[in-house]
Amino acid sequence: MRDQTRLSVTAGMFHEWDKQLRDWLVREIRHWHRGDTAAAKVWSADFAKIAGLLESFGWKVRSTDYFKTLDACRLVVNVYKHGAGK
Repeated sequence: MRDQTRLSVTAGMFHEWDKQLRDWLVREIRHWHRGDTAAAKVWSADFAKIAGLLESFGWKVRSTDYFKTLDACRLVVNVYKHGAGK
């Protein structure tokens, strides 16, 4: 039960962080791009593409310590939610 609760809380926290990041990206993009196409792309992109977008802005997120932790968290959450995949 403790492990299930821990995984559930971790999944919820990661999901909330992911939503806030995407909301922020969409708000920032709307400063220089009108329309819904960019927002739809942000919301449909996987984590690797979001990281690529941030890097295209000059933020070297993949080389940070926190990126490895976030990516590991993403993988754990994905397995918890969907089961073992590829």
